[in-house]
Amino acid sequence: MGDTGDFLRLFLAPGVEHCRGGPGFAPDNPFAAVVRSVEDGVSLVSPVG
Repeated sequence: MGDTGDFLRLFLAPGVEHCRGGPGFAPDNPFAAVVRSVEDGVSLVSPVG
């Protein structure tokens, strides 16, 4: 199957509650970043931006 680093990314969001809210920073649209990485082949380094 190969190295999991080839297909798996984990992004932690400290201070962010389960879906939204909390004192931490939360990205506006993290799903759009995932879609962009899949559809455009852009390597997802951060779910922000």
